[in-house]
Amino acid sequence: MEFNIEVAPYQKLFVNDSIVILDSQPASLPLTSNETQRSCIFAETYRLFLTKQDYSIESYFNAISSMLTVTDILRNGEKIPASTINPLRRINNLYYGIGTVYAAIATYGNDSSAYVPTFTYGFNYVLHPEDDKFLSTFPHPTLLNWSLNDTLSKLLCILMCIVGSLCVLQGHKYPEMEFVVYTTFFGGIISYIVVKSFATYDVRNSPAILENDWLFWPIYLFIALIVTIILIAMPCFALTLTCAVLGGFTVVLSIAYFANSNLVYIIINVIRRLTVSWFNYAIVSLPLQSKDMILIVFWVFLAIVRIHSEDVFRDFFNNLYWKVCRRDFKSIESDKAFEDIPLYKYRVLDYFN
Repeated sequence: MEFNIEVAPYQKLFVNDSIVILDSQPASLPLTSNETQRSCIFAETYRLFLTKQDYSIESYFNAISSMLTVTDILRNGEKIPASTINPLRRINNLYYGIGTVYAAIATYGNDSSAYVPTFTYGFNYVLHPEDDKFLSTFPHPTLLNWSLNDTLSKLLCILMCIVGSLCVLQGHKYPEMEFVVYTTFFGGIISYIVVKSFATYDVRNSPAILENDWLFWPIYLFIALIVTIILIAMPCFALTLTCAVLGGFTVVLSIAYFANSNLVYIIINVIRRLTVSWFNYAIVSLPLQSKDMILIVFWVFLAIVRIHSEDVFRDFFNNLYWKVCRRDFKSIESDKAFEDIPLYKYRVLDYFN
């Protein structure tokens, strides 16, 4: 964190494939002040997101001008919590193609002063405009450790959309397959959202131990196990809930890929947490924009359609009923003690009552 100017009124911005690191220098006090007063200076950083893939010059200058003064920054910016490793450093998740303005405010008593704002698209749009296709090609090996062909990606997303649609509309007809897979996956997704949001959305108010990978992942796996056990204990409810939520998510995720929506970062951030250094200190608040909100509404719609399908519970219990019937008929045929077959009817009724 070395600056060329002794008291730098600007911030340093470092961008790699997955994170944005923002460094600022402590504000200066009058020469008459003593060293102990420097601890009273609080530097707060704010950011402002632009619309995704908006590279116009007008939008660029409007964003910069809206984050110049202290009043503008407080009105338009979103506060970024300080990193626990350094109060003058901010580590943020990188969102390709979303212009972001970063500004800082130094406060001493009742007086405040604004730093010079800085700006990034997450890549150099002038020199490398092809990097805007990040979500289509995954060209950065440091993120995913492999390069995914564009055609294969599209085919995979189309397959996901088909599978998700079948799960939403017809998944209840195959409860055995979906129950184990969806229950486990649902437990993992819920666990990650709970732990990650608790650990990173407000770093100062959350335990620093969750930034430690040796503690984060055991906690994550523990919550995943608890959620899975709870859902397995309620098979009918778990099947309906997981088919509705994850089936709809599979459809929405594939659409988000083609629409270049930020919802794909739900999966990308999990991979980044596993593979990228310093990502455990990053702020991962997702910038929801118009297309993201539309997809979320569509996701909710698919879940409602799945839950309120008139055949869901009937088909589930019918499948379960005939499995019990076949199992008990085999038991009856092999057991010579059962000579009065009509007694079976009462036994099946007692099973469901």
